[in-house]
Amino acid sequence: MLPNGAPRRNYYLFGRPFDTSALTPGNAEACDALYAAVRSSVEQQIEYLLQRRDDDPFDSFPRRIAYETLGVIAPTFENQ
Repeated sequence: MLPNGAPRRNYYLFGRPFDTSALTPGNAEACDALYAAVRSSVEQQIEYLLQRRDDDPFDSFPRRIAYETLGVIAPTFENQ
């Protein structure tokens, strides 16, 4: 089996931490609210990364490797 195309960049984003110290596992309403907040945050981060990937001029492996053969690492984006 052959890989599906040339390797692409990996995009990572670490979101804000959620404080669970006051969360009582038996409180279903509080757990559901925290779950909804975490899920929403992760979905927003994924959307952000997908958009940044679409805008990345060096996402293409041939273009990135051509640039990096000049001895310079292809730039990434600033996290906003």
